[in-house]
Amino acid sequence: MIKLMDCTLRDGANIAGKGFDANALAAYQNGAQILDCGLMGMARSAGNLATEISVALMQGYGEYPYIDLYGMLDGIEKRLMPVMEPFGFHNPISPFDLILGVSGAHSSFGESFKKVAAEYGISVYRLIAEVSRLDRRKPDMERMRQTAVRLSAR
Repeated sequence: MIKLMDCTLRDGANIAGKGFDANALAAYQNGAQILDCGLMGMARSAGNLATEISVALMQGYGEYPYIDLYGMLDGIEKRLMPVMEPFGFHNPISPFDLILGVSGAHSSFGESFKKVAAEYGISVYRLIAEVSRLDRRKPDMERMRQTAVRLSAR
């Protein structure tokens, strides 16, 4: 049984353009219990697996149900990214682009999602994910608002 797997990006394939190393996915599928990650890919050296990417994709396999991915993405966008920008460190994929990719939502609806999320004071990431479960191809403003009402009541 594998106890620890170093999941740095070296020569593995990039899955879905998100920097999720094929080696990390293969390690998980073969029994790895720990994927070594860092927020925004920050860790000991360059090219590490980003925690937020790992969590987003692994939740698709039913793992990490106790981790609030949307809260993590909000924290990265609002707190970590601004602090790291003066040092020239940039996220391998923005939280917004990550949630679009994982949910299957098309980027052309991005501004509409942002507008509705701001109107209702909810996480745009949670809104995108919830609406996309219902309709990822052509979500309209009415569906976005109905979902936002439900999410804001939580």
